Amino acid sequence: MRVRTALVVCLLSLVAACPRGGSRTAGELTIEDLRAQAAAHPDDPAALHAVAAGELLRNDGDPARAAAAIARALQRSPNDASLHLLAGLEAQVHGHPAAALDAFVRALEKTAPGDREDPAVAEIAAAQIDELTHVAPNFREHVEARLEAIAPSLPPAARQTVH
Repeated sequence: MRVRTALVVCLLSLVAACPRGGSRTAGELTIEDLRAQAAAHPDDPAALHAVAAGELLRNDGDPARAAAAIARALQRSPNDASLHLLAGLEAQVHGHPAAALDAFVRALEKTAPGDREDPAVAEIAAAQIDELTHVAPNFREHVEARLEAIAPSLPPAARQTVH
């Protein structure tokens, strides 16, 4: 199960780090560029999201700054499922399984019913929930009812994983 977590984190890291190829691409943004954009546009949800994801997932990001960046982005976009997924990954990486579990369930809750454009967030959150059920304290007491309530609206793969 830890292997699955490592694979998910690696996959997300690769996606966030693209394009890579050994040398810096002329148009490639650095984490410093993302931080500057977020500072210059503190009300821009896209800029806040980019720096939050960058701090956690990019090679040049600072995981120690990720929680604060994710919290700022969530203040601006509290219904963004991908930000809740990032919050869960950050909590999981830093050894807080109960907080991670709650954030992954929130990511599923924030997945728009019928939104089938990008089921990846729901599928990753569901896979992480499945893994955390073995280590998070009081899983059944805290999230089973929440999962039952949202399961019918989840993309098929996510629904299958949490059931």
